[in-house]
Amino acid sequence: MDNHIHGGPAQKLRRGWRIILTSALGCGLGYAALVFYTFGLFIDPIANEFGWTRGEVSSIYSFDSLSVLLTGPAMGWIIDRVGFRVVASVCVPLFAIMLFVLSRMDGTLSGFRIAFAATGLIGLGTTPVVYTRIVNENFSAARGLALGLTLVGVGLAAILLPPTVAKLIATSGWRSAFTLLSALAMIPWIFVLATRERTRTAAAAVNARTMTAYWAALKSPVLWRLGFGFSVISLAVSAMIVHMVPILRDFGVSPAGAVATASLMGFGVILGRVVVGWLLDRVFAPHLISVLLLIGAAGVVCLAQGGADFAAVAALLMGFVLGAEVDLIAYLTARYFRLENYSFLFAILYTCFAIGAGNGPGLLGQIFDATGSYQLALWAVAALLMLAALIFGTFPKYQAQRPAEMIGSPEASLVR
Repeated sequence: MDNHIHGGPAQKLRRGWRIILTSALGCGLGYAALVFYTFGLFIDPIANEFGWTRGEVSSIYSFDSLSVLLTGPAMGWIIDRVGFRVVASVCVPLFAIMLFVLSRMDGTLSGFRIAFAATGLIGLGTTPVVYTRIVNENFSAARGLALGLTLVGVGLAAILLPPTVAKLIATSGWRSAFTLLSALAMIPWIFVLATRERTRTAAAAVNARTMTAYWAALKSPVLWRLGFGFSVISLAVSAMIVHMVPILRDFGVSPAGAVATASLMGFGVILGRVVVGWLLDRVFAPHLISVLLLIGAAGVVCLAQGGADFAAVAALLMGFVLGAEVDLIAYLTARYFRLENYSFLFAILYTCFAIGAGNGPGLLGQIFDATGSYQLALWAVAALLMLAALIFGTFPKYQAQRPAEMIGSPEASLVR
């Protein structure tokens, strides 16, 4: 397969469909989707079986952020050196194995935390950190839309996984559900093995120019402002995604209705991927983020004020915000910094994202344990989204970063 895709945006998308399909499957059946969109369904069954609180079970998720914090940049550096195919071909089966291990866990909270940390560590090699690299390498004129289509796989997972996993938990228990996730995690492997990418060698990749660009990026205030902004967003959004079913249950929605409503987030994710991906090629991305965050905050306020009557609207809007987030991390990394260092820098930003995502569910669970209600937590989520909107509303134009933090153009090696 020719990885130098020529022609206009539409022609490039047609010729690069194999890359987009492989990346969409990888993202949709990787750690970011399989665990993130189903973990909330496991909270009550695990808590009930082992006698833990929701806060304790939710805290298990935070150990994912710890493992990503410790290893994320290193994983990104490895991807820059050896390419996406080597990393994904190793991590995909190992991630599937770890999901199966989770299905066999006993009632030790510390054991769950360790296993989940290991799952996050290995699962990092199945996330958009890996798959968005090959998309950015092969698309420039239609980069935003290509990234959006790639991450539609996550949206489909958000629609299909919650009802499927909930039904399996109800009929066969939470252990069978983890076994199913393990089997699904293996599906992208054959597509990864069949995908070719540009030849990469350590000698060609690591040179003085590349290392200089690394240090320039690490000293850039923009990098850390991006990291802080995305961590605030993920703190709020992850808390809502994971706790959406328990929130709706507390508002009086039936178990089946809560799962069905929560799955609406998947439709919001798909809409967000495509619409925002298209807009990214036309609108300044940080300002677009600010608008999306304010829309998401409005949805949370509606849920806090109107309860179950606004549950569907809130689910769609939160899905729309989440549907744009990873696209935007990938897009802004490629726009503000060198593409040769993309995976390393994306991994840093994704680590910031994971820190927020890992702590959001636990914090929301603790607020519930302390107050006996999700009301205060919902207002806190809305406030975080508005704070993030303010942060992204002050970002500089891309051109302002190029002389200081870019050595060469990220599009220089791409065929438009």
